[in-house]
Amino acid sequence: KNFENIKIGILLLLVGGVRKKTEENISLRGNINIGLLGNLFFDKNQLLKSFFEFFSRTILVSGKTSTSGGLTASILKDYEKNNFSIQAGALMLADKGVCFIEHLDKLKFKNQLSIYEAMEHQIISVAKANIKATLNARSSIFATIDLEKREYNKTINMQKNSGLNFSIFS
Repeated sequence: KNFENIKIGILLLLVGGVRKKTEENISLRGNINIGLLGNLFFDKNQLLKSFFEFFSRTILVSGKTSTSGGLTASILKDYEKNNFSIQAGALMLADKGVCFIEHLDKLKFKNQLSIYEAMEHQIISVAKANIKATLNARSSIFATIDLEKREYNKTINMQKNSGLNFSIFS
């Protein structure tokens, strides 16, 4: 019974849900995202890495060093050909798979906002250097989050316990 609920949640993430359309023709994502919140003494990242190594079609990134371009997509200029191209970020590379993010709480606020569109709508929009594109990012996210304080405070919500932007939890 050790971490049974966590293991069930991870299994559901890996199996995934069913993409649906409402009567109003609005698409609802079927992917499941998990944020594993715990103190520094609970080895969340080791659990994350063990699942990362076990499954194919996965990408592992660190919130400590990731940028919005590295997570979503960036535009690169090819000086020899004098044109621009799109470079896929982790969420695009994990399309139809799982993107594992260590230390999501260490991700800068503006970079947290950049992954919201991918989490909610399963796409990444790019509009730079005369390039406009909508790219698929149909990946699930499994992230580890450290507590703001030493222990979880049941009297406050997850946002305050983690210090993360509220939209991440929607």
